[in-house]
Amino acid sequence: MTRRITVALVTLVLATMTVAALGTIVLTRSAERSSTLRRLEAQADSVAEIIPVTSVATDPADGSQRARIAQLLQLTGVHQLVIGPKGNERGNLPATVSLTDADLDRLAAGTTIGRATAKVLWGAAARTTPRGALVVTVLTADPPRGLAPALRWFAWSALAAVAIGTVSGSLLARRLARPVLEAAAVAGRISAGDLSARVEEPSTADELGRLGRALNDMAAQLEMSKGHERAFLMSVSHDLRTPLTSIRGFAEALQDGVAEPTAASAVILGESRRLERLIADLLDLAKLDARQFGFELATADPGEETSRFVDHLRVLAAARDLNVIAEPNRDASPTGSIVVDRDRLRQVLDNLAANACDFASTTVWLTCRTIDGNAVIEVADDGPGIAPGDLDSVFDRLYRADDQPRDRGGSGLGLAIARDLTTAMGGRIQVRSERGRGTMFSVSFPLA
Repeated sequence: MTRRITVALVTLVLATMTVAALGTIVLTRSAERSSTLRRLEAQADSVAEIIPVTSVATDPADGSQRARIAQLLQLTGVHQLVIGPKGNERGNLPATVSLTDADLDRLAAGTTIGRATAKVLWGAAARTTPRGALVVTVLTADPPRGLAPALRWFAWSALAAVAIGTVSGSLLARRLARPVLEAAAVAGRISAGDLSARVEEPSTADELGRLGRALNDMAAQLEMSKGHERAFLMSVSHDLRTPLTSIRGFAEALQDGVAEPTAASAVILGESRRLERLIADLLDLAKLDARQFGFELATADPGEETSRFVDHLRVLAAARDLNVIAEPNRDASPTGSIVVDRDRLRQVLDNLAANACDFASTTVWLTCRTIDGNAVIEVADDGPGIAPGDLDSVFDRLYRADDQPRDRGGSGLGLAIARDLTTAMGGRIQVRSERGRGTMFSVSFPLA
């Protein structure tokens, strides 16, 4: 990575220098040419005033005068052409200078002319003699020098830039690559199982800083998930071992003839059912996690579904000598319909009712009503309530409050399954509780 960044930086420097140098050379030559042409036009106008009109074709003195002027003005030549009234010409112009009739008309009108070719730059001005002859003065100069001198300087500058760019690029690349290499090393440690690995806390808010923070957050989440998984396995192991211990103990007592068969078989049957429910709950959670849980969604009347569940709730409550107060249609107006899987809704209500019956002191309430366009089914009890610090954790798998005995209640997975099922069907589950006054769970679905 360091090498690639260095090469990229050096290449970028060279490309930028090349474009800048070539652009500067082209623009400079164009500006120099334009400036020279303007200077030649002004000088031609001035020279036309000071050179006397003589026999320009034969007078050596006149030729030497033009040569001195050319040397003084650093020109390649000063030339004159006299065109008589009848069109006869005296003197000559260089082969690189060509005057058209239009040019002669402009010169006769007092306009100066400047032209540029690949071989020469020239400027021309003219004066008319009293006898009607047109005296044309032409000044010539070499065009701007070629690219060779500039390219030589550019080559030396490029070499210096490459040296500086290589050193600075290498240092910059190492500095930029250091956080990435550190993140790669930490990611390797995490993949090897070291979930406590962290990168140094970034102090910047750029992309590298966000990468470091994201990697640390990921490691923290994985470490937390690993802790939850470990606690989950320990809890499941305990919940599986407890009924198995009871079953084995009573089976051995029956084998030894020291237990009364009817009582022992009742305990074995109860513990077997407890194991069966725990295993079924674990399978449900596994399917929900793998998104393999099937739903057959259909419209349903929440009041009717609640009414059908009342009889089952009464059976659960009667087994614990609890009273049931049911209001399947608390609202006077129809509640409308909801879109749910009826069997899964019954499973949600069953888990909530079982939890309520486990903790209720005397009474369990079941209510269905409409609130803000949602059908809300509420299951409440008058039990000891839930401490405020435990409310955010009641839907966690196998969660139990510190003051709750482990052998009380069901598998410890019912509320987690109820939450996942409700969420998967597009609903919402909430809990409200007050210490010493009971708990109420509510399941809400938008009305269709």
